[in-house]
Amino acid sequence: MIEGKKLLFEISLRRFSKIASVLTVAVGLLVLFGWARDFTTLKSVLPGLVTMKANAALSFVFCGTALWLLSGFSLPRTSGEGDVKPGFHIWIARACAAIVGLIALLTLSEYAFGWELGIDQILFQDNVTAIASHPGRVAPMTAFNFIVLATALLSMDIETHSGHRPAQWLVIAVAISGFLAILGYMYGVESLYRVFPFTSVALHTALLFVLISLGFLCARPDRGLMILATGDDAGGLTIRRLLPATILLPPTFGYLRLVGEREGFYTFAFGLALFVTSNVLVFSALAWWNARVVHNLDAKRLKALHQLEHKTGELSQAVEALARSNAELQQFAYIASHDLQTPLRSISGFVQLLQSEYEGKLDEQADDWIRRTVQSIKQMQILIRDVLAYSGIDARSRPFQQTNVGDVFNGAVATLESAIRDSNAQVTCDELPIVMGDSSQLMQLMQNLIENALKYHGADPPRVHVSAAQSGSEWTFSVRDNGIGIDPKHHEKIFQIFRRLHDQQEFPGTGIGLAICHRVVHHHGGKIWVESQFGQGSVFHFTIPERTGSEP
Repeated sequence: MIEGKKLLFEISLRRFSKIASVLTVAVGLLVLFGWARDFTTLKSVLPGLVTMKANAALSFVFCGTALWLLSGFSLPRTSGEGDVKPGFHIWIARACAAIVGLIALLTLSEYAFGWELGIDQILFQDNVTAIASHPGRVAPMTAFNFIVLATALLSMDIETHSGHRPAQWLVIAVAISGFLAILGYMYGVESLYRVFPFTSVALHTALLFVLISLGFLCARPDRGLMILATGDDAGGLTIRRLLPATILLPPTFGYLRLVGEREGFYTFAFGLALFVTSNVLVFSALAWWNARVVHNLDAKRLKALHQLEHKTGELSQAVEALARSNAELQQFAYIASHDLQTPLRSISGFVQLLQSEYEGKLDEQADDWIRRTVQSIKQMQILIRDVLAYSGIDARSRPFQQTNVGDVFNGAVATLESAIRDSNAQVTCDELPIVMGDSSQLMQLMQNLIENALKYHGADPPRVHVSAAQSGSEWTFSVRDNGIGIDPKHHEKIFQIFRRLHDQQEFPGTGIGLAICHRVVHHHGGKIWVESQFGQGSVFHFTIPERTGSEP
């Protein structure tokens, strides 16, 4: 993000903080109105659900008011920035937070010591006992969250020397508690929103805890934890793209599953299959999307490199910029793969459970969805592995050393021994030279080219031959096969990431293999191209320059 866009983004977050505070106050007032007029819908959202107590609604009004007042004023982070005193509206905000903390503390004292202080029935009389252990009294979990929230509001602008803001961690704990309560309602897990045998947390109470916590974080988008979320580096980009999906998908699909099961559209098992499959598809799309981002960032870096080659006077600055770009790409690839593998492992566990327990017991459509889910998971795991291999070529490169390409060829053939045997292939080579390079990367290059020749073969058994010829100051290597060939109009496209000429059913793959070859050759200072006609086999050529040093 350029500086102007970043500033607009921070302004949007602060505006959301204001909106969240207003909505919190509005919902609190509506619930109080529901108690005054005995409107069940305003008090409990749906029939049979626990009501938001009057004290909780009043506390939300105070919390929303405090957040609205605090979101427009920030104390200096250090004493060296000037002696600024908070205005009168800040004292009002602190008073609101203190009242909330006092109400919640007294409520917890009632639970802990068995006191009856009379604060539960001050505003309105509540005689409902069917779903409440103590009429009029907020749940222990709700009271505890209000104490934490009040503490966060009172310490909103306290910052440590390392730049951390403890208040942000407090509201994250409140948000997680509310989020778990929402999931409890969506999936029917009562222990997530109720501490037995006490009153449950109301559904709209949990929603408001999440809303006001997000508003609290957005009130200071340039401080503490939010610096990472609003940053223009790979970490900020990853958080902004993956975190919303991670937060919204579970309750959304849970709600759809709950509604579908309640309306009798499908059974619990089929609903679970639908939920798991939907998650696989969505996270697969996210994996593809983030992989494209990695590729685009890398393409921009390479374009910058070509431009800077003609500006020798700015070479040192260009090297520094490229180093930063590489670091961001490596960080992005790691964070993206980690965040994508975490839900994938969870989904895989659900699929295995579903397949072992219900395969053959459901209808044909459900069994088909289970099989599709298994295939999608395997394909996504391969995709993530190949994206990491593509992104890590520069990151995991070792100093160039004298490498016998003949040994590299023998290692690649040994790795592909099973595939060579199964396809009755013949893989041969001429005498190959010794070059300066990274042996592991050259092994990956040779293995990918031979594996492609084995995969895309015609009716005859595959025949692959590797040769090398010296031309000036470089070696030109050739990998020739008798496969199906490639139309000349696709010769340039096949080296681009995710560019496939065949569908998965005909020739499975991710479309990253030749992109990895292109990047390895480029890393060694060479070039790669193909000579082929459709139906007449292919010859892949790549060059490796001669070197006397140990670095590329």
